[in-house]
Amino acid sequence: GQHTVTLQVEADGQVRSAQRTDYIIALADSLDAADGTADPGDTVEVVIRGRNTLPLSVLEFPIEYPGDLPLSFVGYSTSGCRTDYFEIKTKLNEDPIGRRLTIRLTNSASGGALPLAPGEGELLRIRLVIGPSADYDQTATITLDGYSAYLPRFTSGSLQYFPVLGTATISACGPLLATRS
Repeated sequence: GQHTVTLQVEADGQVRSAQRTDYIIALADSLDAADGTADPGDTVEVVIRGRNTLPLSVLEFPIEYPGDLPLSFVGYSTSGCRTDYFEIKTKLNEDPIGRRLTIRLTNSASGGALPLAPGEGELLRIRLVIGPSADYDQTATITLDGYSAYLPRFTSGSLQYFPVLGTATISACGPLLATRS
């Protein structure tokens, strides 16, 4: 919520104070991803969920998927998500070697589109293919904390802020190694 800040200074035996009403805004907005499993060679869909307390016009999702599980990014979608109506959906960056990418969703006020109303639910879906050589004990962690200049960001009017973040784990469904008799 919004908080009032008061500063008191004592000088030469006198106390002076200044107050700013609603000067600090503390938000508990969040982003997290759901765990997923799939067979080697199959596509796993990772759902990114979020909670926002302010109307949002821009959301940025830096997504990393490090680990020993062989994964390849193959696409993203907002279908069925709270952000499905957003006008501009951009992949800002993709680094397949570093196993990371950033997606930005934007609704422009000039286009007459409404911002994302406060609430919670699915915001973005990313699709990753598990490599055919994957083994059941391999995993990858989906992190949303950002890299380089790409940070998780919510924008409401002229206010940009960073949501609280969660992680998810992707794994193959079962062993691939054939047993020889």
